[in-house]
Amino acid sequence: MNYLLNYYKGALFLFVIVFHFQAFAATNELPTSGDPYSSNTILERFSEMDLKVDVRLTKNVKSYIRDYTLLARKSSEQVLGNATLYFPIFEELNNGFGLPDEMKYLMVVESSLKPNAASKVGARGLWQLMPATARGHGLEINDYVDERSDPYRSTDAALKHLTALFDEFGDWTLAIAAYNCGNGRMRSAIKKGKSKNFWKIKKHLPKQTQDYVEKFIAAAYTMEYYQFYDLRPNYPDYNQQYTQTMLTYDYSRLSEIGVKENISLSLLQSLNPSYKLDIIPLSRVGNIIIVPNLAGETHRTTASLLQEDTKGKL
Repeated sequence: MNYLLNYYKGALFLFVIVFHFQAFAATNELPTSGDPYSSNTILERFSEMDLKVDVRLTKNVKSYIRDYTLLARKSSEQVLGNATLYFPIFEELNNGFGLPDEMKYLMVVESSLKPNAASKVGARGLWQLMPATARGHGLEINDYVDERSDPYRSTDAALKHLTALFDEFGDWTLAIAAYNCGNGRMRSAIKKGKSKNFWKIKKHLPKQTQDYVEKFIAAAYTMEYYQFYDLRPNYPDYNQQYTQTMLTYDYSRLSEIGVKENISLSLLQSLNPSYKLDIIPLSRVGNIIIVPNLAGETHRTTASLLQEDTKGKL
């Protein structure tokens, strides 16, 4: 009797696997023996993405796609894993802005999804915000806190900045380019090129900005179609993926929170990279603290937290 029961269980499992595979094959392109880097293949996939950015499959775009999928495979797999941490933050906060979903791929180009990434010119965080831009959108930068490394508040600031760029230039490709080179240089390029078409005026922009837009296009493609290049996401630790956010207004230390909640200091530091000295200062508007959710559920309540004006504590 047990043998028959196990047999039918195995048959049912096999049926489910076959059913799901057939369903996937019916609705998704499967890897073939053809060239995954052919222009026709890539262009067909781009057409399925419905991007708001003006996509051109240039020689550089194809080269960057090869970089992401061949030369920098390990780095790309790390980025794909970290996307589980930071893309949901963008998607939640973007509900209040309505930017194209592909704008989240700017984080890939800017920081490879590393909240502590810093540039030689002073940019920092997932979005590589410069101090003046960050402060202009309400972020704190002082001896204790650099909110450019806060995944939530930096994303909120970046969305505000991108919205302002789009409002000025009326085009998402130009907004992306201006995010890199600044409003002034973009205005100058538009004036010199007598056009608001990025591809017509790109020669009037810095080489870094020309490359930046093409890297963005390649990154968006790779993040959408990575499975066809056998890229396998390197997912973060369980306790980094399942988290909850809280507001605290009082002075505290990450070490004290760790002792109280039985959480390692290193994990808290990883989840809260904006606190330079592990000190959480007093705050009238509240400081965001990210902690593991030991119940194994992900709670995203950031949109309300960023606007909350009632006092809350850990």
